[in-house]
Amino acid sequence: MPHRKNGQSRPTPGQPATVDLHLHSTASDGSYPPAKVIELASARGLTTVALTDHDTIDGLAGARAAVDAHGMNFINGIECDAASTKGTLHILGYFIDPQCERLTVFLSDARARRRERNRAMLDRLSSLGIELAIDEQHTSLDSLGRRHVAQRLVDTGVVNHPTAAFRDYIGEGGKAFVPMPSPSAREVIDVLHHAGGVAVLAHPVTLQIKNALELETTIARFAHYGLDGIEVVHPAQSQAQRQQFVQLAQRFDLVTTGGSDFHALAWKQPRGIGFGESVTEQVVSQLEARRRNREKRQ
Repeated sequence: MPHRKNGQSRPTPGQPATVDLHLHSTASDGSYPPAKVIELASARGLTTVALTDHDTIDGLAGARAAVDAHGMNFINGIECDAASTKGTLHILGYFIDPQCERLTVFLSDARARRRERNRAMLDRLSSLGIELAIDEQHTSLDSLGRRHVAQRLVDTGVVNHPTAAFRDYIGEGGKAFVPMPSPSAREVIDVLHHAGGVAVLAHPVTLQIKNALELETTIARFAHYGLDGIEVVHPAQSQAQRQQFVQLAQRFDLVTTGGSDFHALAWKQPRGIGFGESVTEQVVSQLEARRRNREKRQ
């Protein structure tokens, strides 16, 4: 359930509300601690936010503790990696129960995979004569993200821009690239549902599927697995792409959502929290309805 400030009512039906359902903190690869993310969101006038760190729920308690001071609504969220034959596949989870034992085990396995991948990546950089110290805020290989590595490659003068770090070293095809072993989309969706949540396909543009029929087939398969929504509003997605995703959502009875995918890294953040255009409280209500309906069927 969303954490709602006592006495705060929902906006009236049809009234735009400022909602951001895709935020990251230092619990994964963001630049600000959870409480600071909430403070920044409040300063932008947001009414409802979800913290969606990569494969971890470690930031939820800190974010939840901060929302009351700012009179905001908060949703427990997460962004999970999933296996894909092309591009990048991430699935967002909302309303998850952090105490769910199956989710805890699932995330423990994810941390182990990330730790091994990061160790292998740093070893490959070392073999190229590049020794990187881990950022003081991320002393564990469990939480280190490629964005941190890219920034360290810039800071140490190896490259002049993070995009060059991905292109030449840690992105697919780079000299030190190591793929991340990930669970299937079906497994991720099932775990999120088991934890009492809903599952939303994050930034579908990163699937890098150019063929319309192939994209439709892919979304149909995810919907068959129980997918609840598609992230339509995202900084990386053009208006034409958004319209395509809206049509697919309508076809497969999926909720259309959105968020800024905020990390606070300037080179990746042409727009900040809130992303300049509102996702409404109606979206939150629709996601809640999906969750309630699933509970009734169980």
